[in-house]
Amino acid sequence: MREFFAAHGVSNRTIAAISDVAEELVTNALYDAPHEAGTFKHAVERTRDVELPPDKACEISYGIEHGSAFVRVRDPFGALTRRRLIHVLERCSAASGVHLDESRGGAGLGLWRVFSVASTIAVAVIPGTLTDILVRVDATGGRVRPLRAIHLFLPQDNAIGVVAGRFAADHDDDLLDESFTAFHVA
Repeated sequence: MREFFAAHGVSNRTIAAISDVAEELVTNALYDAPHEAGTFKHAVERTRDVELPPDKACEISYGIEHGSAFVRVRDPFGALTRRRLIHVLERCSAASGVHLDESRGGAGLGLWRVFSVASTIAVAVIPGTLTDILVRVDATGGRVRPLRAIHLFLPQDNAIGVVAGRFAADHDDDLLDESFTAFHVA
């Protein structure tokens, strides 16, 4: 991936940023998602090798367009919840400093790092089926541009943190209640 971006004239700073994003998303797909979905009974340290069956493979794709580098990671678990995402972002943005959460095998800082470097991010979750995260890092002018747009499609969690039993992919109007899009206009 680094070679691809370098061959297209992407700056070293952007290559480092998009590589960190890719590493974090792939690591989440291989370690956190299977644990949260119940495939692994216990959190697995990220220093250990894991093996998943072919039907549980994650996908990674990447590319470049008009000075922006993209990476997309999809896993077949659909285990990321709105509650977990909000918890991580709130914990890491707290003015009192970041407290590490190692209960899931990592330090709990990865998603914060992804959001911190992304210029655009889209997160879609179909509970028990897939988590799809697309990140764009805009590096026009040699500088990584801050977050400008975000789209989240994470179904509402119920009171005990389990996603409610409905997902109506056949009814687009039903999905509107489950999604959030924000743009920063300068």
